[in-house]
Amino acid sequence: MIGESESYGPGIISTLVIKCDALGNIQWQSTYGGQQFDLPMAIAQTSPDNGYILATTSNSFAPPEGMNLRLIKINSNGEEVWSCIVPESNGISIPVNECIVQTEDGGFLVAGSAWKDPNCNQILLFKVDSNGELVWHKEFGSPGDDYGAIIQPTTDGNFILGGYTYGLGSGLCDGYMIKISPEGEEIWNSVVGGASFDSYHYIRQVSDGYIGVGSTQSYGASEQGFVTKVNEDGTLVWSNAFGGNNNEGFEGVIETVNKEYVIVGTTNSYGNGMHDLIIYKISNLGEFVAMETYGGADEDFGTSIQEIPNEGYIVGGTFSETYLDFHAILLECDTLVTNTSNIEGLFGSILSFDGINPNPLIKESKIDFSLQKNSTIQLSVLNIDGSIQEIIYEGNMESGEHSINYNSSLKTGVYLLRIKTPFQSVMKKFIKI
Repeated sequence: MIGESESYGPGIISTLVIKCDALGNIQWQSTYGGQQFDLPMAIAQTSPDNGYILATTSNSFAPPEGMNLRLIKINSNGEEVWSCIVPESNGISIPVNECIVQTEDGGFLVAGSAWKDPNCNQILLFKVDSNGELVWHKEFGSPGDDYGAIIQPTTDGNFILGGYTYGLGSGLCDGYMIKISPEGEEIWNSVVGGASFDSYHYIRQVSDGYIGVGSTQSYGASEQGFVTKVNEDGTLVWSNAFGGNNNEGFEGVIETVNKEYVIVGTTNSYGNGMHDLIIYKISNLGEFVAMETYGGADEDFGTSIQEIPNEGYIVGGTFSETYLDFHAILLECDTLVTNTSNIEGLFGSILSFDGINPNPLIKESKIDFSLQKNSTIQLSVLNIDGSIQEIIYEGNMESGEHSINYNSSLKTGVYLLRIKTPFQSVMKKFIKI
């Protein structure tokens, strides 16, 4: 895990890297940087040495003016092998998620954005060799402002960049993907959005195209999670927005073995606190399948999701008690059932349930769920926009297995069944016919 730290390190803000084992136990942690600001942006494992490359922005090292791109190569134990300030990177801003990849020749591609003449912000791409020496750098974008960028390798040997553009498209700001060759030549670009502000915070190649996730103000209420799918040529397949009455933003996505998509981000429409980590599962066609939130009464954020082969999905984020701390949650493969033994201590009350049975329902149904600890709960039915239609049960319940019979008087439609405790909220979709 990579993130920023005010608790450790020599500077005002330092880069912190934590290595954990398969059970989440810390094996080592180390900080990197100088006396000023060293902001972490991405980490990638390197081969064949099984070390890591860190991408940071720093003003702790010469040249002192503004923030510069600083790369740090470390070995498998976290010890620094080399570091460098990348030329032509002054003023760069890069996202906190996967802006660096290793290339076939052992070098690296690093993406970001910065102000460039004539008077606009451009997406930047740097190629460095295996020792951090600059090979070339290129700019991408429009006559307006363009920001990013996430970079991912593609199965055909090329790369995909993601970000957002103010100079292309029909809206105030649109999601922006650029397919490039290993030499940095543009192959195609795709711009998707509505009439307002839309952006990609993360992109990933999937089995039949590319998925971009981020935030949108063009659709739904306020700001919502934004999901777009394009095909192999960059042509739009579908786009959708997810969220409640307040704000959502998505930061990571992964494809399941069933060709569905699991998305992680942050919400203040659902959950228990000011912000909560949120996980959505959607279908291959962009339809809602399920949703869960994690967090307490304060500020909790979701930042990334990756697959651990044969184990599950690891979700990264920050949770707050008194201060913001790094957190990781392990989810079982192709499901939203949580490995409760790993997170029981975080929330104090852990619940799980499979939804309503039968589904679709006509009138009578049964709701089965379990609690790991005694807790107050609210069992309610929500519209798909998040407004409560009916409270089925509200009160105290002991730990263990529970079953509630439900006679529905709802109109025909799609609804959410929510079980909420002071520490966790779980929702499942059902259909009334």
